[in-house]
This record gives sequence, C-alpha cells and structure tokens, in this order.
Amino acid sequence: MASSSGPKQAVFAGLAEIAQALGHPHRLELLEHLGQGERSVEELAALTRLTFANTSRHLQILRRAALVSTHRDGKRVLYSLAGQDDVVALLKALGRVGERNAAEIERVLAAYFRARDAMELRAPSPSHRAGANLRR
Repeated sequence: MASSSGPKQAVFAGLAEIAQALGHPHRLELLEHLGQGERSVEELAALTRLTFANTSRHLQILRRAALVSTHRDGKRVLYSLAGQDDVVALLKALGRVGERNAAEIERVLAAYFRARDAMELRAPSPSHRAGANLRR
C-alpha cells in the first residue's frame, strides 16, 4: 500500500488547496477583476460589492494558494494575479469545463422533459378524471 505522506500526496495537497481556493464564486470574481489589472482591497470590495473584511479574507485564501500576490504602495496593499498567464489559463479551462457540464445538464433536462411530456400525452389528465367522477 502506498504511503499517505509521500511526495505525490504533498503535490495533491497543494493542488487541492488551489482547487479549494477556486471553489467560491466571490473568489472567482476577484480573480476575474485581477485579470484586468492590479487593484487594492478597497477597489475590489467596491467592484464585487463585498465588505472590506470579506474581500480581504477571500484574498488571503487566494494568496495562500499562490493565485495572487501583493505589494505595498504607501499604505495601500495592491493585489495582482501571481503568474498571470497560468492563472488566466486555469480560469479559461475552468470555464470550458463549466460550459461542457452545463451543456450536459441541459441535454439531460431536455430528455427528461421530453419523456415527461410524452407520458402526459398518453395518460388522461387528472381534471378529466375528476370531471368523470362528478358526473356519476
């Protein structure tokens, strides 16, 4: 049996931290805004309509996952994408997977509703049966 604390598991743990950091809609939105350029916490909070504290907390999670980096400009801390090309490529890949999954969900739902509609056409409607009961 493989060791649960070997180098491979350390790599998986690092990837899982990145995946968890991407696993919140607010953090994805923050990354989208940072893809357009460097911004302060205040700017990001205003753009996302989050509180300063909430924005800061999400940015800390993204920073811990090495998706964003910071530098100071006087009193302000400015955030930017860390390895911008790689993070943008990751977000694009995530978008493609989301589109594929949405298309599959749409296909399954369409098949379900077609089958349901076909069953309803074959069965008498409940109101029709209720009317027949009233005439008795």
